[in-house]
Amino acid sequence: MDLTCLYLRRADRWRSDTGDSGHSGPSEDGGSPQSCTSPDRSWLDWSAVRAQAARMLEPAEFELLEHYLEHTSSDPTGEPEDQYTLRVGIPTLACQSKPLMLSVLAFAAVCKCSDIISQPVVSLEDRGRVQELLSVADGYHLASLREIQATLHEPKRNYDHVLANAGIMGMYGSGSHCMRIWLAKTRPALNDRQLCDYLTPEYAQWIRLFRAVRLAYAGLLTNAHGPPSPDVPPEYGHPSPGRAAHTTHAAVANHPLGPILAATVHSALARLHEKAGEIAVAQEEAAGYRSPELQTCFTALAILGNIVAQTFGSGSGGEGHHWDEGDAIDNPAPLADQLAEISEISPWLRRYVASISSVVPSRLPRRIIMSFVHKVPGRYLALLEEMLVDLAKPHPHSQPDQIDIRLDHIDLQLDQIDLGAAHGASDSREGEGEEERAEDPSIAHQLAIDIFAHWLVLVLLLDNVWWIGGIGAWELGRLVALRRDPRWRACLWNRDRDWWPESMCEVSRLLEKHR
Repeated sequence: MDLTCLYLRRADRWRSDTGDSGHSGPSEDGGSPQSCTSPDRSWLDWSAVRAQAARMLEPAEFELLEHYLEHTSSDPTGEPEDQYTLRVGIPTLACQSKPLMLSVLAFAAVCKCSDIISQPVVSLEDRGRVQELLSVADGYHLASLREIQATLHEPKRNYDHVLANAGIMGMYGSGSHCMRIWLAKTRPALNDRQLCDYLTPEYAQWIRLFRAVRLAYAGLLTNAHGPPSPDVPPEYGHPSPGRAAHTTHAAVANHPLGPILAATVHSALARLHEKAGEIAVAQEEAAGYRSPELQTCFTALAILGNIVAQTFGSGSGGEGHHWDEGDAIDNPAPLADQLAEISEISPWLRRYVASISSVVPSRLPRRIIMSFVHKVPGRYLALLEEMLVDLAKPHPHSQPDQIDIRLDHIDLQLDQIDLGAAHGASDSREGEGEEERAEDPSIAHQLAIDIFAHWLVLVLLLDNVWWIGGIGAWELGRLVALRRDPRWRACLWNRDRDWWPESMCEVSRLLEKHR
């Protein structure tokens, strides 16, 4: 079966089949059915979606959509109110939006990969199937980006489609990264050279995609010329500060690592705060001011402290060393012609996006922990990516015929949606100042990595979410390996004899081995 982007072959039929009806969603009033969490599930009716999709999709693509409807969209780790959005709202919107449908197909293909690797026994043929599906998913993802680029200058844009696509792309990005991690970890010794370069795990691509929905939504919320529109509900007018949880969520408490982290995280965070405080004092004494790069690390550390408090409750970590999160959210520039009104977004989608992007608090541990990616300043992520690229071992460039579409060219007229390169961003920076950075990374770069490693320990708790899976263990393992690299002996993460992220990485490895 030919699994190339068949979907594109019917592009000429798209507008006629959908009617190109502009702003239309699953329900005219934008509200999800009140019965969407009821046992009878009468709200779950895909007949219209299936009928419309059957006219637009090739059989292989329709099979992927069926997989999304029946399996991918059923998320047992999500909020009950998310079910309508994922299972009805987004599929309905996808039948009206070509870029969104392409992203849904990409996400479904990655989900099929997850199903394959979850089998008790995985054969070499299964492994080949995973690589094939990942390539297919990658093709759909890149095609979606091209479609977005093509609609940038349209006078009227459907913000439901934009936000829904950003949300699906975020899950696709981390899910695809999980599958690439699995391929790298299980690569047979005899087939080392057969894994395509563009299927190897990259450091920052999944973070950019995951952060996209927050930046898109923040762009719609921001009004540089005054307060939010009267139509904006108060809880969506401004990001809500984190609130410390009084009890540990069952998903955290029941995780094998949960009790160990609960007993150690506060003291580890206190040591990290102390280390950061010493750096701040030293710089202020030497230079008389605190550099913007270092300040952005303190903001990230404050955000991490709030996440720890929400996940495990209040503790002694960070007491006496509190830094306000401040303006942690990047403020996008207003639209060129006029600022988008939040009322243009369907209420059911607005609620969902506000929750997954950490604009409003969530009860889910995965949203609390992953809010770090959404909330930290862009300057911090830039520091992090610069250091990660320099720490990574050189690898061959992507294949010449691999399409390189840069998301930072796709501003969606919301600006600040700087997702970086979909592929090859790290390659383009390799070798630039490698010797200098290896010899003398700035203290801000070092602190950014130390904070990131502490956050990755929390991500270890999310291995039951299929599209996050082994990201925490893999990325943390790569950072822990730095302690054995002679190039970085003088760096911040080597100053502690017992580095908490390294200890927790080893504990996690042993638990996984004997589980």
